[in-house]
Amino acid sequence: MKAIIYSRVSSLGNRQNTESQIKELTEVANNRGWEVVKVFSERISGAKSNADRNVLNECFEFAKNNGIDVIMFAELSRLGRSIKEVQKSVNWFADNKINAYFHNNNTMLLKENGEMDKTMFIIMDCLALVAEIERENIKYRLNRGRELAKEKGVKMGRKNGTTENLNDKEKKYPNAMRLLRKGYALSEIKSICKTKGENVSVSTLKRLKKLIK
Repeated sequence: MKAIIYSRVSSLGNRQNTESQIKELTEVANNRGWEVVKVFSERISGAKSNADRNVLNECFEFAKNNGIDVIMFAELSRLGRSIKEVQKSVNWFADNKINAYFHNNNTMLLKENGEMDKTMFIIMDCLALVAEIERENIKYRLNRGRELAKEKGVKMGRKNGTTENLNDKEKKYPNAMRLLRKGYALSEIKSICKTKGENVSVSTLKRLKKLIK
């Protein structure tokens, strides 16, 4: 079987990395006799919509166009922490007859004939719901921590001098800024920029649009 690995961490800093996920999944593939064709790694929140996750979309597109049999994940939450977005991905797997493997549960999404087991569909929904609840709990703890810090007089937010100004954005996203000024649709800008090697999400484009008004 031809496989690809998708790994994701939420943190943009050095606290998390995808190496352990890739190592474990590579070992699984070797033990099962699967050929790992490509590895995709991403640093982005699992709460983001699929449309904003450039690497996940590249992973799906590569799988569809290169005869991939299975996409490997360390766990379901690496696919996403929003039940709505996970359901979209599950439907994509079913529609394209490409399987998904989740290492922590040692489960495959589809049966050998490419059809989805209805029991597995229910299990996936339950696991996605748990991941979403976990995300909400994390958000609550973070917000509560900020409130307590403010009560103690701790200053929150960016340090002075760290906010990027318009000139910084012009240098970082030259094509996006140019197309925004010309009135192109955000989805169209995202696609055009991608062909030019300038990866920019729809949410970033919305912020840039506000900046140039």
